[in-house]
Amino acid sequence: MDYSDVLKKFEIFLTDVCYNQLLKAVQESTALVIDYEALERFDPELFDYFLEHPEECMQAVDEAMSNIDIGEEVEKKIPLRIRNLPDTEMIMIKNLRSTHLSRFIGVEGLIKQASEVRPEITFTTWECQSCGEKIAMLQEEQTLEKPYMCECGNKRGFQLVSRKMIDVQRIVTEESPESLDGGQQARKLGIYLKNDLVDPTFQKKVVPGNKVLVTGVLNDMPIRVERGKETKRRDIFIDCNYLEPIEKEFEDIEITEEDEKQIKKIAKDKKIFDMLKKSIAPSIFGYEDIKLAIAFQMFSGVQKVRPDGMKTRGDIHILLIGDPGAAKSQMLKYVSSLAPKGRYVVGKSSSGAGLTAAAVKDEFTGTWALEAGALVLANGGMCAIDEMDKMDATDRSSMHEVMEQQCYHPETSITLADGRSVRIGPFVESLMKKDRHKVYRGKDCEILPVENLHIQSTDMKSIFHTKINRVSRHKAPENMYRITYSNGRIICVTPEHPTFVFHGGRIEEMRADKIQPGMIAPAPLHYKITPKNDILLEIPEKWHHNLKDLSYPKVLDTKLARFLGYLVSEGHTYINERNRYAEVGITNTSKYVLDDVRSLWEDVFSTVPNTLVQNSPSHGNTCEVQILRCSSKMLYSFLETNFPEVMALSVKREVPLKIRQSTQQIQSEFLRSLFLGDGFADSERFGYVTSSRSLAEGIQDILLCNSIWSYIAEDVRPQGTYYKVIVSSKDSMKTFSDSIVSSYDQRAEKIRKLAARSASRANSTDIVPFEYVRRMYSLLKGYRMLDRYFNKIIEKKQNSSKDVVKRYISLIEKRMHSISMSDTPETIRKTSAIPVEAIASKIGVSPSTIYNIEKDSSHKQYDTLLSTVSNLARKKLDSTKKELKTINDFVFSDMRFLKVKDVEIVENHSLDWVYDVTVEPEKTFLSEGLVLHNTVTVSKASIQATLSARTIILAAANPKYGRFDPYTPIPDQINLPDTLISRFDLIFAIRDIPSREKDTSLAEHILRLHENPEEENVPMSAEMLRKYIAYARTNCAPKLTKGAIDAIKEFYVNIRNQNSEDEKAPIPLTARQLEALVRLAEASAKIRLSETVTKADAARGIDLLTNCLKQVGIDPETGQFDIDRLSSGVTSSKRNKIMDILRIIKEMQDESPDKLVNREDLISRAEEEGMDSAKVEEIIESLRRDGELFEPRPGFLKKV
Repeated sequence: MDYSDVLKKFEIFLTDVCYNQLLKAVQESTALVIDYEALERFDPELFDYFLEHPEECMQAVDEAMSNIDIGEEVEKKIPLRIRNLPDTEMIMIKNLRSTHLSRFIGVEGLIKQASEVRPEITFTTWECQSCGEKIAMLQEEQTLEKPYMCECGNKRGFQLVSRKMIDVQRIVTEESPESLDGGQQARKLGIYLKNDLVDPTFQKKVVPGNKVLVTGVLNDMPIRVERGKETKRRDIFIDCNYLEPIEKEFEDIEITEEDEKQIKKIAKDKKIFDMLKKSIAPSIFGYEDIKLAIAFQMFSGVQKVRPDGMKTRGDIHILLIGDPGAAKSQMLKYVSSLAPKGRYVVGKSSSGAGLTAAAVKDEFTGTWALEAGALVLANGGMCAIDEMDKMDATDRSSMHEVMEQQCYHPETSITLADGRSVRIGPFVESLMKKDRHKVYRGKDCEILPVENLHIQSTDMKSIFHTKINRVSRHKAPENMYRITYSNGRIICVTPEHPTFVFHGGRIEEMRADKIQPGMIAPAPLHYKITPKNDILLEIPEKWHHNLKDLSYPKVLDTKLARFLGYLVSEGHTYINERNRYAEVGITNTSKYVLDDVRSLWEDVFSTVPNTLVQNSPSHGNTCEVQILRCSSKMLYSFLETNFPEVMALSVKREVPLKIRQSTQQIQSEFLRSLFLGDGFADSERFGYVTSSRSLAEGIQDILLCNSIWSYIAEDVRPQGTYYKVIVSSKDSMKTFSDSIVSSYDQRAEKIRKLAARSASRANSTDIVPFEYVRRMYSLLKGYRMLDRYFNKIIEKKQNSSKDVVKRYISLIEKRMHSISMSDTPETIRKTSAIPVEAIASKIGVSPSTIYNIEKDSSHKQYDTLLSTVSNLARKKLDSTKKELKTINDFVFSDMRFLKVKDVEIVENHSLDWVYDVTVEPEKTFLSEGLVLHNTVTVSKASIQATLSARTIILAAANPKYGRFDPYTPIPDQINLPDTLISRFDLIFAIRDIPSREKDTSLAEHILRLHENPEEENVPMSAEMLRKYIAYARTNCAPKLTKGAIDAIKEFYVNIRNQNSEDEKAPIPLTARQLEALVRLAEASAKIRLSETVTKADAARGIDLLTNCLKQVGIDPETGQFDIDRLSSGVTSSKRNKIMDILRIIKEMQDESPDKLVNREDLISRAEEEGMDSAKVEEIIESLRRDGELFEPRPGFLKKV
């Protein structure tokens, strides 16, 4: 499209479609903001051209506006802003690629960082110092450009005489958490705002924490290294055209008239407070007071602004502290999911000052900019902070990870990147034993950072190596979950352990106790191992001259690997220490195998074996059985040293570690001879059979290393259980036939035919989930290519296979290639399968007219028809390409899917620990032929935000020493500063104390949930509760009545003055608690949708606060409320004792000539005044730590 055509069309668009909007924008000096639909309806071709060439079109818009007679004087340029782009043009930040450069696109994300607004030069005028010529230059690069040369020939001495500037701001957005798949890291993108987008009124939208939708042009800039040199790599950013917030707060939730009627009805119910208790976290038993407090918290009090600008917050903050495993985390997760801007984080709270946003160096301005933390991101909503750290301050942010016991059984095998397979329990134990000094101890867990350990990982598309960051062990729970998959592998994990399943159209995490048989889970198509090319072997020394002379290989080669395959499958080893006799032998009936074994004895060990011939009933008495053996203690020692796995009894044998670490060529030789010994081939299948479960799993693993898929099936026989490793899928069967099966094997032809027969069948073992099948169905339907097969599987909602999907992808691609824009409108319409009605609607004629125009190329609307059909075909092709790419990425990925066959609860009778490895950021590793989750919830950054007046805070913490101690002040039990603890309105202690009545009720509740997991017997659904809260917060601002004021005042004054005659009496309450009572009473009134706070509302708030203080605010020595027990940890009684000790020390110093106090004498005098000696010792040590006392010589003290 020519520029003149674009200009003309925009002139028509602005005058015919947007004139009134343009006039208003000129009058108010604002931008012209339009929906994309207006431009697309006006001219689809122009809209498509705009998306592809936004810079040219924006220039045309500016020129078109200057050409239009608006009737008003235009003082400044009116920018065009496009919003509400279609979903097809909305790109996820992680999916931005070079093909999107210079296109007009939209992205969605959270504002993570915002720089200051700064001016930027856009146009300069330079004066030549030689001739005085003025040279104008447009500044479009990152650096200020000067003229290269004047017309007079001068190349130097240009003076800047004028410039034009605009205001610019850079913000950084990142993907919102809900858009990320499990294990993914949020990607960031720089956005540049200019002109009216940085006006003070617009800046209210550009706040860190806001979720925004941005439209603009994706551009690139050079990445510079030292001395300003450019690299070939480029960074990307969006030159913003429009930005609008899209995330709702409570007050923004849409409530219908029907919802309002229902809410008002609920609020009038006399049992409304009981209904709220039962509706909040209904799956958690008990905790009525806490649930009621959380209800008050969600409704909140009323924020007040004083005439002097001082604000009193209305939000209520709650802290839960108590015993582990008491459902604190589940409570937090539920509440955070209830709020529209809810955030659940596992974070640290090391100091009051550290709870603001993080200051980071801004790349754009070079100054410090604010980067939003978790609480800022939750502004206007709820932030649930799960404080699970029990490590020192320097390590909390990086090691803060233990949420629940989400781990593996110690016998779970993990396959490392070098091919080693280790049991996770002994593996972690050995690492911790080696580096005990590096182990961090948390609550019921131990964590060890590790280096130089690599493992296989995946992003669910490809397989790669990554580092293991940490290993850990955790207290084992009462029950574990054993999950069996269709590949025959079994994992045993804790109930909370996240496992990967395909659910809701994507791979996601699901707790083990939620997994059901029949679900499908991801698995690797192959293993990616880094093999060792030269595996050195240890040669035993000849310790006696009578030992048989044999040669021993120095490295593992193909011949030794083949010998080991025979030894594992058909061999035996024997040693008698008494008579120093040892032998190694291999038994078989096949002439080829026997000849091959003889040659291997000679080639590998330079010896001729002894041959023992016998007939064996186990071989039907028809075959001559030969045992080829060699008696040599040194040979036995060589094999035992290098390949101990083959020396075990047949039921305990494993694939040798060195074979696992070797090259594919060596592994193939091992598999080949193993198949000759322990292979089978029946009428339908072939593979290996063994009495050792461990050997079967090892065979399956090294088959995966060779891109051969298999599954393990149990074969129960009278003599015991055997395990068949069955090669599956047509590609794997062919690979096995071609590369593993020996040409001399009598079963070779049979196996070749089985592989060929498999290739001709639709292989159902390589599953494609139904969601992808349905997407293929939509594409086929769109091109009218449906057949009986696809209609049948859609009707039955069945999965399909990769081979079938690949075949249909090929058919669609063939159809797409057949579509040519040079064809006639009728041909394009038919090959693209575009409905006539869609074309007719675009042109504005009837469908029958379309048929007439198609037949007459001279028709006046023929060109319009051709253009319309071509545009629709192009759009359809683009859409099809994107959808095919998504399906292709899955079908041709390194993943496949397995079915969950069985899920079983297993009681823990003897395990003390369960184990885990941490892999960041992927959170995945490959083992057991599966994609496994590394389980831990890690909040990588520390919580860096303030206790914002518009953020509700619900926090949880575990006591330092495991269990909550009612006799120890709160600050001494948790790693939180006093200043932060004092900000919480309510603090609840959660204690797990055995009680027959309570335990019976709890067990019945949990078992009922397991019996009927789908049952939901709650007064209000989560959705209705959310709307109820939103309505109350928006429409209610209750005011205190005289009755409420008197009730709160009476409670406050009475409790503070109950011991007013004693000047040393504790302070039960402060003004902070008084304000908390007001907030609680207001929240109670909001729940009733009342405009006034009554005496009954005040009483509810008083009851909640009193219950809290009874749990955590009573001094056990006096039995009285003491608020210092919460705020500072030093109760009034303890403070009085400290003052008494200091008084005694002063008196004794005055009496002493050298001003020293004997420690024993001090304790004795304190005891005379009625103090306990242990308490006195404790106070003395405390004063020494605080620097109040020092010890000039042993046994003597002096006051500083």
